[in-house]
Amino acid sequence: MREHGTLQYCDEATRFIEQIQDPVTKSLVNMAFVQIVKKVQLEKSDFPRCDVDMFFLATSLKGL
Repeated sequence: MREHGTLQYCDEATRFIEQIQDPVTKSLVNMAFVQIVKKVQLEKSDFPRCDVDMFFLATSLKGL
């Protein structure tokens, strides 16, 4: 059993972010996406307790 979750659907999220037309929105969504990936994958400083649907996260952030 895993002790922490993983980031799911990162490729789909990346493709979604790339197609966002508004440059400000695209930049803000991308910064949030990169921060989460960096924290989990590179720094390994903190992990989510369950799997995170990164595509859902990106589409939700765009709607703000």
